[in-house]
Amino acid sequence: MTPTHQPGRSANSPRSSQFLIGLTLLVALATFAVFLAGRNAPSFADEYAYISQSYFADLFFTGQTNDPAWLSLPGYDLQPLPKYLIGLVIRGQHKPMPGPADAYAWYRDYHQFGDQATLQGARWHSIGLGVLGCMALFGCGVLLRSRVVGVLAALLLAASAIYRLLAHRAMSDVPCEAFLLGSVFLGLYAWRRAWRPGGLIAIVLAGLGAGVAAGLSLLCKFNGFLALGVLGVWAILALITPGLRWTRRALAAGFMGTAAIPALAVLVLLNPFLTAQPAHLAGEARLLAPMTLIERLRFQLKHRVSLSQQQKINFPHNALHDPLERLKVFVVQGFGRFGPLGPSESNSEIRYDWKQDRGALIWAPLAALGLLLALRDGLRERKRGQFPAGLALAAYALASWCVIGSYLPMAWDRYLLPIQAPAVLLGAYALGPLWDRWRLKLAARVDRTAPSTRAAVGVACLLFASYAYFWHTRDWNTSSRLMLVYSLVDRGTVDITGLEQQTGDRALDHGRYYSDKLPGYPFLAAPVYLASKLILGLPSHPLNHDPYWHWAADYWVTLFTSGIYTALAAAILVIWAGELGARPRWAMLLGLAYGLATPAYVYATLAYGHQATALALLLSMYLITHPRKTRRGSLFAAGLLASIACVVELQVAPAAAVLGCLLLGLVIAQKHKPNAISLFGVGAIGPLLLMLAYNQLAFGSPFDMGYFHHANPEFAGVHSREHPLGLTSPDWSKLGPLLIGPRRGLIWHAPILILAIPGWVALARKRRLAILFGTLGCSVAILLVNLSYPEWTGGWSTGPRLLTPLLPFAILPIAALLDGNGIPSRTFATLTLTLTLTGAAIMLLYQGADGRVPHDIANPIRDALIPLWTQNSPVPPWRTENRFAQNPVRLAFGPGLDPLHPAASGLIQFGPLAALQAIAIATLWRALASPPSTSSAGVANQQDHRDRDQHQADEHHQPERPAPDASPGFVPGGGVDHAHNDHQRQHKPVKLGDIDSHA
Repeated sequence: MTPTHQPGRSANSPRSSQFLIGLTLLVALATFAVFLAGRNAPSFADEYAYISQSYFADLFFTGQTNDPAWLSLPGYDLQPLPKYLIGLVIRGQHKPMPGPADAYAWYRDYHQFGDQATLQGARWHSIGLGVLGCMALFGCGVLLRSRVVGVLAALLLAASAIYRLLAHRAMSDVPCEAFLLGSVFLGLYAWRRAWRPGGLIAIVLAGLGAGVAAGLSLLCKFNGFLALGVLGVWAILALITPGLRWTRRALAAGFMGTAAIPALAVLVLLNPFLTAQPAHLAGEARLLAPMTLIERLRFQLKHRVSLSQQQKINFPHNALHDPLERLKVFVVQGFGRFGPLGPSESNSEIRYDWKQDRGALIWAPLAALGLLLALRDGLRERKRGQFPAGLALAAYALASWCVIGSYLPMAWDRYLLPIQAPAVLLGAYALGPLWDRWRLKLAARVDRTAPSTRAAVGVACLLFASYAYFWHTRDWNTSSRLMLVYSLVDRGTVDITGLEQQTGDRALDHGRYYSDKLPGYPFLAAPVYLASKLILGLPSHPLNHDPYWHWAADYWVTLFTSGIYTALAAAILVIWAGELGARPRWAMLLGLAYGLATPAYVYATLAYGHQATALALLLSMYLITHPRKTRRGSLFAAGLLASIACVVELQVAPAAAVLGCLLLGLVIAQKHKPNAISLFGVGAIGPLLLMLAYNQLAFGSPFDMGYFHHANPEFAGVHSREHPLGLTSPDWSKLGPLLIGPRRGLIWHAPILILAIPGWVALARKRRLAILFGTLGCSVAILLVNLSYPEWTGGWSTGPRLLTPLLPFAILPIAALLDGNGIPSRTFATLTLTLTLTGAAIMLLYQGADGRVPHDIANPIRDALIPLWTQNSPVPPWRTENRFAQNPVRLAFGPGLDPLHPAASGLIQFGPLAALQAIAIATLWRALASPPSTSSAGVANQQDHRDRDQHQADEHHQPERPAPDASPGFVPGGGVDHAHNDHQRQHKPVKLGDIDSHA
């Protein structure tokens, strides 16, 4: 019987594959960032057991596989693969290597070996393999149901309290689990691939790979036998499932059922304890040397079992003696304190604790629901002769849980780690239908295949991943906001007393210290910080401590405020540019130009308020200029956003006033009803009241502000009660330096903005008057405020820092130059690309220097940045900690990069980012290729009628299970749905932005 193609599976199309690759990279980066956050966590005693035994790496890689050390206690007590990996890292760090004396010293008194850098380096293998485990589970979710289930499963596993904890410990638990999940994924892929024609080589390689991965898991811990058990259960299911020819059924079952052969081969080849025959025998080696390979393996297994029994004696309060105790701990702790909803820190001395285990009330029922749904779907799939994905998932979960539940010797975290992966896979499987329903509702309203929508999503994801690459040091400006965030969440207070040492931007009133900034950004960031503490277990910020250059919470708060705000603003620009007529690729380019080729790139990685105000103002203008069916809600939201921008940075109030005038003009032009003004005003009240309430709590008056109480005399001379922003009349002599000067010139630091003026001219010619007035008015208003401010340079910064909120308003008009196929549009497109590349190179220079160059350097690019990157001279005094900003490569190699030439060091640290960006941009560029045009109107009309008939027929047929992976424009089996593409070309969405009158 030929394999049956299941409905709902995505086609093997280039765009689908590119999207899957991009999604995989994003999930990998997200999980890597989660695990990296714990790399500096305090040490755990067992970590030094592996570190002190890492000398086995030297013995193995130098061919000393018959050394007597293999038959000693350190040689058989712990499996060797983690020790190999740790030893390679220590060698790479050029750190002292341990020896047998250090290993035995640990057994005597848990003796530590090496310094903090040695410990941090030893943790890299767990971090990297922890990401690998999440990616394997992501692959399992994709194969079993959909990409959404895969993403949810990977992220939930990374959020799991125990997996996250062990993923930054230099031990064997997470490496074992990662290879186990890799074996499960490859076995599932081999089985799934057998249901499709051909692919014999892929099935063979995946089947062998599953066995090899299981062997690597066994080289970490004997928990790896669980992988062989799951593959064995799947082999039986493969044999008894109908709908597939016996030859292919036997092929998949055979490779899964015989995975033990390559697994044991890997175990024997890479663990010399099983084969070593030393020439000189002493001590315990005399007893072990005569044993056969099987006898040594049995000896190791008995040794591990005896250790578990000894643990019960040494730790009786954690010991589990009967099945009922095991079941209770399995359910309460396994799904409670160690699940995705568990606390970041747990106390194993308390067997059952509401505070630690309350997450089980949600997580256990959700996993149980997923199990029931998987069984139901699997039985239906088996009945229809399809691949039994649901049964495969249920079998994996039940096999894992039965093995772990029956063996569980202690109420300890590491023993409950193997139940987490199947649990989160089931939880994600249960949550998948919710996404399906939401997606189907969204599809009824939004054209998901619109190129501008795809471009916007791609640009936002690329930018967010780029911003996650940088972890900048603090400065006074960012610290002032962050300290208020930490005070609000950690202590529930609006003053920062005890944290004032971290910043010089502070206010002093009645003996208490406060942030001198407006509270808008801290209010937006406080929920992010609270979520970070709950998910990542971040500690509260210590009081009365010397200033930190880096603090883990700074990174997460900044990324999920400034970073995500910038990515969203770029996405709005892409969509809006498409509505203005820009071709999808050029609309994408404008979004990338904003996010990577202007100072927005830098301020997306710093905890300033500029990116929050830019997004709020841009989105407010978007809502004002786009009539909606839900107009009241849109206008209320527009007022709310404009007000939020003012509460974050009061200096953008003139720009908010411009938006109010724009709305008034549209009311006069009868584009909005008269009540639009009142709706806008009502929306603006909330944030203003919140700011007044903060002022009352902090300073005793709703009209008092931090600017009135500067503790820094230098700033007090600029800001005062009479002049809250220190504004004077505009100083027109600063216009040139602010626009074209090398020191702080806008065009100098964002070359793409050269095209803003012809863009405004194009908007005027095309009578896009609302967008012309809004973008030009906001830009001029923000520029005038900067001209009126004595500290016009913005201090240590990238470019004209105070002009950052106008960047999206100056970028958007360029879209009007890219709305055709003629020579003018192509010329402007070429200029846009050239200027974007130039600006991106300049911004990368600034990013490498933490984004802040002193304001007294006349030409920062020439006199500060280029020498910093190219000259092998001492690090200049204006750099705070290292030559270059903190990044993943720096975190991995640390001081090992310092001896290199700056150019080589910079290339090593930031070259991977540039390469990944180039690959992602090229992928997006290809994905946005224009569909072939319809050559005949008659053919198009006939196709339109066929599409309508098909749509009417489909309304009476709803699939039993939604197709979560099917992408519009593609059909199962790899074909392209040309009818769908033609239908989309004939029924393009209405440009909602076209509210102006046209010639």
